[in-house]
Amino acid sequence: MGEDVPGSIGGKPLAVILSPLGDHTAAAGSTLELSVAVFNRGGQNAILHIYLSDPSETVNRWCTSPFERLAIGPGQSSDVLFRLQVPTQTLPGTYPYQVIVDAPQHYPEDTPIQYNQRLQVLPQVESVVQVSDPTFTLEPITTSLQPAVLQPGGSLDVRVQVYNRSNRVDRFRLSCPDLDHRWFKVIYPQGLLTPGLISSGSGLELNPGDRGEILLRLSPPPEALAGSYTPTLRLYSTNQPQLALLDAFYLEVTPIDLMQVELQTLIGKVRQTVGLYRVQLTNRGNTPRELLLGAHSVEEEESRLCQYRWADPENARADWLPVRSTGTDGPPVTLSPLIPILPGQSIGVDLEVKPTRASRRPWLGNGRIFNFRVDLKDPQQRPLPLEYLQGSLLWRARPFWQFLLLLLTALGAIGALAFLIWWLFFRPPLPSRVLELTAGDLAYEELNGKPVRLNWQISNPKRIGKLRLVGLSTEDGTVLSQPVVYDFSQGLPNPLKPFCTLDRVLTCRYVPTDAHRTGSYVFELQVQPRKENASPLDTAKTNPIKISPLPLPKILELGPTEPIYQEPANPVANSTDGQILLNWKVANPGLLQEVQLIGRSPDNTVVVPLQRFDFSSGVPSTLQSFCVIQTALVCRKVPIEARKPGDYIFELLVTSRTAPEEPVANRKTDTVRIKPQQVPIQIVKFLINGQPAEPRLVLLVQPDQPPPPLQISWEVTGGRGLKVTLLPAPGTVGLSGTVPYSLSTQPRQETLTLQVTNEMGEQVTRSVTIETVNPPAQPQVSPEQMAPAPGSQPAFSPTDPTGSAGFGSPASQPGVAPGATSAPSPGSDLQGPVPVQPGTLSPVDVPPQFDR
Repeated sequence: MGEDVPGSIGGKPLAVILSPLGDHTAAAGSTLELSVAVFNRGGQNAILHIYLSDPSETVNRWCTSPFERLAIGPGQSSDVLFRLQVPTQTLPGTYPYQVIVDAPQHYPEDTPIQYNQRLQVLPQVESVVQVSDPTFTLEPITTSLQPAVLQPGGSLDVRVQVYNRSNRVDRFRLSCPDLDHRWFKVIYPQGLLTPGLISSGSGLELNPGDRGEILLRLSPPPEALAGSYTPTLRLYSTNQPQLALLDAFYLEVTPIDLMQVELQTLIGKVRQTVGLYRVQLTNRGNTPRELLLGAHSVEEEESRLCQYRWADPENARADWLPVRSTGTDGPPVTLSPLIPILPGQSIGVDLEVKPTRASRRPWLGNGRIFNFRVDLKDPQQRPLPLEYLQGSLLWRARPFWQFLLLLLTALGAIGALAFLIWWLFFRPPLPSRVLELTAGDLAYEELNGKPVRLNWQISNPKRIGKLRLVGLSTEDGTVLSQPVVYDFSQGLPNPLKPFCTLDRVLTCRYVPTDAHRTGSYVFELQVQPRKENASPLDTAKTNPIKISPLPLPKILELGPTEPIYQEPANPVANSTDGQILLNWKVANPGLLQEVQLIGRSPDNTVVVPLQRFDFSSGVPSTLQSFCVIQTALVCRKVPIEARKPGDYIFELLVTSRTAPEEPVANRKTDTVRIKPQQVPIQIVKFLINGQPAEPRLVLLVQPDQPPPPLQISWEVTGGRGLKVTLLPAPGTVGLSGTVPYSLSTQPRQETLTLQVTNEMGEQVTRSVTIETVNPPAQPQVSPEQMAPAPGSQPAFSPTDPTGSAGFGSPASQPGVAPGATSAPSPGSDLQGPVPVQPGTLSPVDVPPQFDR
């Protein structure tokens, strides 16, 4: 495994062996095993991806697992086996695919490695051959080991001997579906072949038991690629069109090595640019070629004056880079990477030639000529038309204006020397100038109490008489920092000695000022000469310097200890049971003036009055048990006078000492709830005319007599905050009471609902449906019909032993349903509420009937 073998890549960290490699065959319905052996020559562990790639996905579908992963250590090898199950119905032909070995994580520069494979699918071999089936043979006889050899552009005649073994006259046709129509020509015999048969040239006609010959002329075009071909020949029978008569012919097209090489001069004369040449490589053969190009100077001396560089070739890889190789017995050679050239492809490779030493460029004359060569090399030792290409570069002489430039340079040097002498010995002394005036720090805050400090540098300090420093406002120019004057008549002033050094330049660092309050400052430094009443030598100003104000208080945290509290069953004095406790945290308490707390309901009604806590002198006495001031004001479990059940939203507001009138920060809590003691809602009684209300009541009413109102009575219990509603009328009522309820004289159905809601939104209801109906019309009966027949019993009797109601019973009274009892109202025919018995119809649902 350590040596390079066919099917492997040598000189790389991965060596791969494929079996079979290149072109291979398989019959339809058979199984082909493809073995991939990989050897890790690198110095690290590698995870490999080995898979089959097929643009048409045909070969991938034949493989049960076309993607495999391997982990191989250094110096180890492993194998992967791909099984290709060719379906029975696969048509004969050539199916190209690729085997790819990739290690993107460990060898990204050397992978992926790709192998182009071709699978020739042969027809399925029939296991049963009929005696009467026709047969054919091919001449010359070829095998995979001994194919027929043919050059591109040549021709080969293949004789197909056909034997008609049937007892019928048959016509045969020959086709080759695997080859392009330009590659072959089928020639059938013409004229009188046998007595009674005349061939038309479109097929071979044979009598029973006769033999005939079809000529297949193979002529690959001149551009045909070299390689092995296995076309399938099929013979068609007119009598048996479903019969597949197939045979394979093995053909090898010989390679033609023909390269055309040309060196083109694009830029051959240069001054300061580079010369540009192009090596045009054209593959006129039928096999892929790979070439190496090497550029070098002809003379050893010229190799040190010129530099060669290969540019990216056309249609080459994007990461194409030149490689320089130094020969041991000649001038250095600049090599190009391996350049692949496909058959019929033309690639231009640009060569840049650049003179490197400008000092060796000729001043006069016609210039200098550099001769160079481009060597051609084929790593596979295949023939080339030329061994090298000769080229030359003309380096033009310098132009005349460069002499003028040299003269001007000399004159400039003389002038510079004269100016230097004047500068050192004759120039007047320079006045003092402010070289630098900046603030000592980037930012200042009033909270720190530190004043603004300045840095400055002044040249020629011996000419300084006084320094005047003043701080002005950036807005209106008013004086914010009082002017300070430093007198240099006696040397460095005492106030500046701790901060300044006096040398050739006066350097002062971190000089303090009296600016320490909030504002935006611009400091002006004025340099005055030693002479009195003279104008200032120089004036400089700083950039705006801002002193940030003291940070205002800010609420960082506000919330209850619990989101829901429970109302205590037995409240105890001075106890926090059921009382809301709040936590809050306020940053920057140094300017804190007052903390205000107010509680509201969700509808923004104030339920906890505004409470004020004065922090101007520290933590107030009422909060000393709950609050502490460190870097921030932290208050924990502050009790709030809110014990009544309900929802609360608390808002905390803080004011600053700088602006005590308006709050500088505020924050609200989420909704805090105090749940009341749970007392179940109970409807103690719900009566209609003194009787318990049933779910449904049916009442008979006379159309011309208004019925008396019903007396609705109720009583409910369930704790505090109960809301009792009687719908549809009269609406909200007390916890107990009695109200009249009027009925309509027309038949209708009404629903009376007693609804009880507590303050938590819980609800209990009781409903009764009241239906008023008119009595049915009585039929007209003659006196004869009312007389009972002899020997018969009357239809109704007050003393009916069966329990039927007589005329005096409630069933015989208008407005009362049969089987119901009620007490009549004084002065009215309307009876009390009549509940409907289960399984019976109400009076309005019973049709009128005659007595029987």
